[in-house]
Amino acid sequence: MAFFSILLPFLFASFAFCHFLPHLPPFLQKASAEDRRRYDKIVTSPNDTKAVINTNLQSWASSAGVANEYNNFTTARQQRAQQFQNAVTGNLTDQALQLFTNLWSIRQNDQITRLAECQQIRAALNATGWDRVLERLVPIPPPTVEGPPSPGCFPRPPHSTPFGGRRGPMPAGEGQRREGPTAQGARLSNSTDDEK
Repeated sequence: MAFFSILLPFLFASFAFCHFLPHLPPFLQKASAEDRRRYDKIVTSPNDTKAVINTNLQSWASSAGVANEYNNFTTARQQRAQQFQNAVTGNLTDQALQLFTNLWSIRQNDQITRLAECQQIRAALNATGWDRVLERLVPIPPPTVEGPPSPGCFPRPPHSTPFGGRRGPMPAGEGQRREGPTAQGARLSNSTDDEK
């Protein structure tokens, strides 16, 4: 029993180390750490259109030596997206089909940035009369560019930290000491200057 209690932390550490990158696509697992950073920089570029991002990713894959794996991955992803689209359009009718077709055309438009894509999808969902029902009925098509959502895509609520705390810098004037009778360090007594 003592042997296993000593061995157990090493087993978890080795398991975590060996399985550190399984969530990454196969072409990124074979890329170096520097190449993964370059990939992340390309994908998270806020000002590039999706067409420019895809072109940059093609050149990145050839320079990183993973062009074959990248092309196989993107081809398989496009086939899965087309199968998804065929399955969904075959099962939706009326307003739900119209909304999905609108979302699909937004996703397929390569002349917009990823942030504009997110904003257009949100606007399309908000434009429906009963958007909460349709949001749950209509799946959002998969993105054409792999990677995390564009910065600014999902706005943070005003109180996003536990207990309503703040993150980041405070606006000007907040957190400064106030003058007056309720300021910190003010004498809190019932006596006035006349009573002295």
